[in-house]
Amino acid sequence: MIIVQIIGGLGNQMFQYAFGRRLADGLGVRLKLDVTPFATVYDKRRYVLGGLRIEEDFASAHDIDVALNGRFPAARSRLRRVLPSLPSGSGRLVHEEGFRFDSPMLELRDGAYLEGYWQSERYFDAVADRLRVEFMPRTPPSAAAAELARQMGRGESVSLHVRRGDYVSEPEVARIHQVCDETYYARCLEYLAPRLHDPHFYVFSDEPDWAREHLHVPFPTTIVADHYAATEVEDLWLMAQCRHHVIANSSFSWWGAWLDARPSKIVVMPRRWFNDREPEHSADIRPPGWVAL
Repeated sequence: MIIVQIIGGLGNQMFQYAFGRRLADGLGVRLKLDVTPFATVYDKRRYVLGGLRIEEDFASAHDIDVALNGRFPAARSRLRRVLPSLPSGSGRLVHEEGFRFDSPMLELRDGAYLEGYWQSERYFDAVADRLRVEFMPRTPPSAAAAELARQMGRGESVSLHVRRGDYVSEPEVARIHQVCDETYYARCLEYLAPRLHDPHFYVFSDEPDWAREHLHVPFPTTIVADHYAATEVEDLWLMAQCRHHVIANSSFSWWGAWLDARPSKIVVMPRRWFNDREPEHSADIRPPGWVAL
């Protein structure tokens, strides 16, 4: 059994599931999800992976205890009362040390408990085809979303994601994550303009009013939030229907671009993913062929 800790927003949850799925499939064992942090230490977000067609199997309290504290946690607890110097356990906690791809992680064995974000395609490219099926919405799209998807399929559609929210409102988050500003999006448009014929931009944002006021797109543009009340899962699915992508430094729009399997797609992403680290610290977030500006 592989257990993966699920935490963060939908995009982060998908990265965590993807790496766990890759390990579990490679070992021929079950993948279980530990979602307990949402009820204990991480109440700012909620578990939303269940909206996708994943193989959903939750870890029990006993599963987690065994993984973190060894094979016989109750017996070890009794021994510790008699022998206080007994080591804390022979558990298999695997904690991600940084954001660079760490190839030895692919050699982890049965029984590992994964704690981290695992934001690199290289952790799960071996199961990419399976993930593109599992990361589809569990329920059919709404009529409004289906109509937008049909429009996207008729032309040179481009998803453009503006992520603000807690990147702006929460000082600790803002310290880590810079906000992609008007200058970044202007550079992206300048890069795409000579490469696309009659593009239509579909803007996804948690602050659509800001996007409407500050983005100056010299092409037909649709603010997606103006047309229907989206769920996170449906927004993600719609992003993937577009033929090209301008993403923010956001795991959410990263997945929107990645789920589009067209080899002809152009994906433009920010070169600096984190505000408090040099770009090379997050270099492995960028898949081959994606353009960093």
